[in-house]
Amino acid sequence: MDIDKLFLNMENILSLSSKLLMMLKGQETLMSHEQLIGRCFTHLEDELHAEYSFYLENHMHVVGLVEEYTADKTNAGLLEECLVGIRDETTCWDLHTFLIRPVQRVMKYPLLLKEMLAETPAHWPDRPFITNALQICDNIVTYANENKRKEELLRRYNLFDAGSLLPRISLHGMKKKSKRFTTSVTHTLNITNSIAADKEFQDLTEQFTMIHTITKNLIQEAMSFTGLIREIQEHMQALCKSIHDFYDDLSTQRDVFLYHAAALKIADSLTPRFIEDLEGGPIQTLTELLKCFERPLLLVEKRNSKVLDYDNVIANCDSALIP
Repeated sequence: MDIDKLFLNMENILSLSSKLLMMLKGQETLMSHEQLIGRCFTHLEDELHAEYSFYLENHMHVVGLVEEYTADKTNAGLLEECLVGIRDETTCWDLHTFLIRPVQRVMKYPLLLKEMLAETPAHWPDRPFITNALQICDNIVTYANENKRKEELLRRYNLFDAGSLLPRISLHGMKKKSKRFTTSVTHTLNITNSIAADKEFQDLTEQFTMIHTITKNLIQEAMSFTGLIREIQEHMQALCKSIHDFYDDLSTQRDVFLYHAAALKIADSLTPRFIEDLEGGPIQTLTELLKCFERPLLLVEKRNSKVLDYDNVIANCDSALIP
């Protein structure tokens, strides 16, 4: 039984988790506005990516090892003895549950950080760090999902040992997609017309796609606008300081003080509140709206593919009937 291959770098992950926990507990001693939870994650970015990526990349192989070892009575007995010894300290009742814990943990990080980000005001010092931390954890999860997808593809075509992918790919699928592409080009160039064309549906689809594009562009413009507001705020603070340094004689101190007070109120109160309302209101609503377009657009794409298949079948039937 190969213990190193079975548990991979779990000890490193345990050490990393302990380090992260200590850093998070250290934030408890600070005032709420001084706490930088996101920074704890960004500080450990390289370690998080290296350790979890390695574990996630090899987890599917570990699952195969567990099945192999548990099929052997001797190995299964040894593993069961080990599990009995730790059941008082953990809620894992079998080896599969124990070995998937790191996977479950790294999947939870983006969810927790996303909730934190939603509750963090725009002007809060930790917000940029939380945003970066969320991106870091999202990247790890995306990397894991991509590797899982590749492994499932390889498993599907039985390519773990050897062999070329090309002979195993469904030739029927390739042929169908090739015909769809050819038919789509001929329709676009008006060389042939679609038999199953539905002008009313096409018009509605164009309107729907246009609304989707407008919504996406509006979100991008709104996000750019908030970035511009933040940039203007920084320039205003710098200008305020320059004016204060330039007009230092007593006759103008009052005016400078009033200007400085107004600029601070705009920078520290009004601007953050405006950005928070914009991000939590229109931008969030538009983002939720954008998600509603995903499935209908997939359905339209699927329908278009089936229409092309139908046109190909009819064209082949007509060709077969021609003497």
